Amino acid sequence: MKKMLNFKYVIVGFLLVLCGACSDFLDLEPKNKIPGESVLSDPNGIKSFLADLYYGSPIEDFVYMPAAGFNARGNTGSLTLAQYALEAIHSEWPNWNQFANDWWNKGYFLNRNINLLMTYIPNLDISVEEKDALMGEAHFLRAYTYFGLAKRYGGVSIITKYQEFEPNTDNLKVPRSTEKETWDFVMEECDRAIRLLPETRNNPSEEKRRATKWTAYALKSRAALHAASVAKYWDKAPLEGEAVDKNFVGLDKSDASRYYQACIDASKAIIASNRFGLYKAHPGSVQEAIANYRALFTDPNVAGEEAIFIKGYGAPGTRIAHDYDAWNNPNQNAEGFPHRGRTNPILELIDLYEDYTNPGHAAPIITTEDGKVSDNEGYRPYVAYRHFDSPEEIFKHKDARFFACITYPNSVWKGKKIVVQGGVIKPNGDLMSSPGACEHNGKTYYTFGAQFSKDYSGFDGTPNCTRTGFLMRKFLNENLTVTKELQSTTDFMDFRYAEILLNFAEAVVEKGETDGNGIDVEKVKQKAVEKGNLTQEQADALTEKEAIDLLFKPSFSTSDKVTDVSGRGVGLDVVKSKIEALGGDVEVKTKYGEGSTFSIRLPLTLAIIQALMVKVGEEKYAIALGSIETIEDVPVSEIKYVHAKEVINLRGNVIPLIRLRELLDVPGEPEESDNIVIVIVRKGDKLAGLVVDNLIGQMEIVIKSLGKYININRMISGATILGDGSVALIIDANTLV
Repeated sequence: MKKMLNFKYVIVGFLLVLCGACSDFLDLEPKNKIPGESVLSDPNGIKSFLADLYYGSPIEDFVYMPAAGFNARGNTGSLTLAQYALEAIHSEWPNWNQFANDWWNKGYFLNRNINLLMTYIPNLDISVEEKDALMGEAHFLRAYTYFGLAKRYGGVSIITKYQEFEPNTDNLKVPRSTEKETWDFVMEECDRAIRLLPETRNNPSEEKRRATKWTAYALKSRAALHAASVAKYWDKAPLEGEAVDKNFVGLDKSDASRYYQACIDASKAIIASNRFGLYKAHPGSVQEAIANYRALFTDPNVAGEEAIFIKGYGAPGTRIAHDYDAWNNPNQNAEGFPHRGRTNPILELIDLYEDYTNPGHAAPIITTEDGKVSDNEGYRPYVAYRHFDSPEEIFKHKDARFFACITYPNSVWKGKKIVVQGGVIKPNGDLMSSPGACEHNGKTYYTFGAQFSKDYSGFDGTPNCTRTGFLMRKFLNENLTVTKELQSTTDFMDFRYAEILLNFAEAVVEKGETDGNGIDVEKVKQKAVEKGNLTQEQADALTEKEAIDLLFKPSFSTSDKVTDVSGRGVGLDVVKSKIEALGGDVEVKTKYGEGSTFSIRLPLTLAIIQALMVKVGEEKYAIALGSIETIEDVPVSEIKYVHAKEVINLRGNVIPLIRLRELLDVPGEPEESDNIVIVIVRKGDKLAGLVVDNLIGQMEIVIKSLGKYININRMISGATILGDGSVALIIDANTLV
């Protein structure tokens, strides 16, 4: 029996065989054309052929270029999926719909080769287990191929047998299936792959780069959620014509529940396996959170348990490298490549990143004093604009993901400040946008094009900079020098555990229990009586909220019958238990006949606040700025006593003093001084003065919970890790006032 050789990158293989680079690995003839039986009858040849199928599959499906199939290889720097979703534009071609790609032809070329592979696997001289694993990979790749086709075309021709070319082409014609039949085929192919694929790979280098059972589950989770969304919201699509009439495009709303359940079941299988988890879910600082998120995409191999499937690259200068870096580096870092900064996020995307001062909500950038964010008419001298000390101050409190994904004005990339400016506002208020210079306070300010263009990144009216003021940072490798195309070897993170959790949550919420019509509270009560959970009297006494809470009970369902996809009473109870285990909660608001809203609240794994750092003895403590009224340096002589308690009279207010050294039982005695430092804190209309030894300064900190360890001490709300690695406790001033 021949032994299959392991391979490190699934994309390294077939092309190298063709060019003769693996002559010592495979001695096959001919080497200048697609091989036939000599390759496909050999296990190692099969592996090389399989590698090429991985490479051509719609894995990094954010790239669409003319005549390039699923994945472009000449201009992979364009995140056109984001552009289609109106999240970004291309600096040269804002309207990418001008390209009519031949995805259909490329998809079926790929499918033909998959079917060819399937005909040879049964005859290989390998074990049954190895044959099953190879066949599982083939089904996975075929599911992925049809997923890519279904997303673009809806219903397509389903071809599961290798077709030999023959003069009578009528025998090669396969009628187009409905969109429902196509999505069902994708689900079935995923199920076949799940049954055949191993749970793990013997070779660690292949573990994340070749499909496993979990990879197939992840694809099913993604594809089922996509199909469910099409079904549920199909009636909002403004499409008509023969394709719609024949169901080639479009799904019935009744199909949504089944697809949502398929997503739930596939996601639950991955979650229940306990093989995966979030990558560094609890960073110790803002900078660490940024670095962690960037690492997921610039080096997904470090993601460990978060990564489910990675597409690997490894040969610069060939089509098994990509050129994302070459096309998306900022103008200042073009490194000789004539085209750069191609993908430009739009302001709407920037506004969606939340602000840590208001977590859980989008944070639109406000530039006017009246707070209006719809100011899209450009600079107007008569408008009262907000003034910022620097461009970076505008984004000061943004989510860490923003800083990891977006290059914004005045941010630093490869050691250079990225200057983005559309013009210069002169001291008299005039806007100068054409090439030129302006003197102000002894300094010269240039518009773009007036001086060295390499010093700027926008806007000059050419396609080489930025049309929006922002650039992509996500997936760019800061350590990579790129001077031409096809030089990037950064691996691509395809499936990750975080996506599975989000798929699961979305499917559970969207599916609900009444398919979008709202919850029939009376039906819920009646089902509880029928199941023996409640007496009729108890059911009648339930409030609406209490009745809805029954839906989260294990094995409780309002379905009249049990099927493979519904009526089992699972889903809502699982999601609630998972959320509560994370310290969150679920709230349901419903109106029968209209719909329901499921609100899921989760605690921040990264709660960031502005704090004042102080010293008491040799220990450092943090006090949230939001609770601080003022800081005073008060002479000791001004301390008075009321009922044996220390107070000061501050501008007519009698404020009690709290000496933190005594309250916290800090050892040692304070240094004698004529003055004491008092931090005045407020709770409602009450004030208190916290006496500290020294002030350190203002700092942005990450709150880390202390959990059960000191939960008896109400005045300590948590802790934070400082830049030097030391720990500082966070004082909850509200408990002291």
